[in-house]
Parts: sequence; structure tokens; C-alpha cells
Amino acid sequence: MTHITLNLTGKFMPIDRGDMFEDPLHEFLQAKEYGIVDGGGSALQANGEIDTVDVELYLNDGVDVSKVIDEMTEFLSQEVGVPKGSKWILEDKKIELGEYEGLGMYFNVEPDKVNVEELQNILNDSFAILGKKVLYTSNRLNDNVTVIYYYGDSYDEMERILSDFMKEKYSHLDITLKQL
Repeated sequence: MTHITLNLTGKFMPIDRGDMFEDPLHEFLQAKEYGIVDGGGSALQANGEIDTVDVELYLNDGVDVSKVIDEMTEFLSQEVGVPKGSKWILEDKKIELGEYEGLGMYFNVEPDKVNVEELQNILNDSFAILGKKVLYTSNRLNDNVTVIYYYGDSYDEMERILSDFMKEKYSHLDITLKQL
């Protein structure tokens, strides 16, 4: 079997990584009898924020690895979308992929002071106003950082829309928007 890692620059929580990447890739590989997904993992920054995530795959002996990578890349592009700067990692090479830009909405407040209901409202409202401009979101709430992540076609467009939205509806919150 050939081991391949899909290294994603997206800051996906484990459940999101599974739902958006591991499960669909596993079904794709199994349907074509190419191989399996064998889980994944997260690399963390010192503050507990996710830095990158990996999906571990094993391809069956005898498959054309280059062809399978091309097919998986096309599948992910059509079905899910991949953050820019992501890559397939093989034993002897790395292959770049990804088309979506990321934006983090960081809440400048102690995590124990975060109103979880308000955070959920912001997530729902912001996803609705971004519409087709955003592909997906993930969020992180722990002892060190509270942030909502967005991935879409254009950081600049997401930043403009979210900045206006937050000023209009949630001006009482201190947030920072950062390009990922």
C-alpha cells in the first residue's frame, strides 16, 4: 500500500475534518477500489488553535498513484473545496492544491466571557449573509481562543461583508478579522 497525507491549511475541528474530508474521501476511494482513509490529525499552535490538519490515506498496490491523486483533487474541488496552500504529501514529493481563501474572526474577549448563544447567532447570521461567497465555516472555542473560520473564493469580499455586518449588528463586540 502507498501512504499519502492530505495536509490541509484549514483550521478544521476534528468533527469538521471528518465530515468534510475524511468521510467523503473514504467513500470515494472505496467506491473506486483505490484504497482507504485511515484517520487524521491536527497540528496545534502554542495557544491551542489549530494550525493545519492531516488526512491519512492508503492506496492499494497496483493503482496509478498520479491518476488517483488527480481524481481526488478534482473530487475535492467539485464536492468540498480546499484551502489554498494545502498539499498532497507522498514519500518523495509534495503536490500543491487548493483554491479557497481563509478568514478568521477572532473574538478579543476572555473565552469564559463568550456568550455561546450569541456566538451561534453570529455563525448562523454570517453564513446566511455570505451566501455563496463562503464555502464552509468551522469554529474554535477553548480556554485560549475563540474564533470562527470562514473559507471562500475571496478573503477581501468576505472581510468587507463581515466587517460591515459586525459593525451593524454586533458593534458591542471587539473582534479582529485576519487572513488565514
